[in-house]
Amino acid sequence: MNGDMRAVSLFSGAGGMDVGFQQAGVKVVWANEIDKDATDTYLYNNPETALYVGDIKDAIPHTKSLAGSVDIVFGGPPCQGVSVAGKMDPEDERSKLIWDFLQVVDTVKPRFFVMENVKALATLQRWASVRK
Repeated sequence: MNGDMRAVSLFSGAGGMDVGFQQAGVKVVWANEIDKDATDTYLYNNPETALYVGDIKDAIPHTKSLAGSVDIVFGGPPCQGVSVAGKMDPEDERSKLIWDFLQVVDTVKPRFFVMENVKALATLQRWASVRK
């Protein structure tokens, strides 16, 4: 890739996943993270990326302007509420963040998306709705 692909990064943290996409030639044009310390690091390393600092629920309306202009949405929603090491509770507020991720995918309509999370999402019946 030569930088022609454009991406949105969600649950960006300090930008670790972004590094991999950037090394593959993807240009990250917009990102979202709620943690202030992580966003300071993100901005230091990615000053050219538009970063929405705050809750993803509040960020979703801002993604409408990206519809049709982004190739990839990627990120790793928190997994504590989904993991077999946790409660595996669909009602856990952290579990619901998966739906916010998917709402951004629906809003932006990228060609591809990559959602990194835990094996339970792909295998357990209680998470079948996410796979659908």
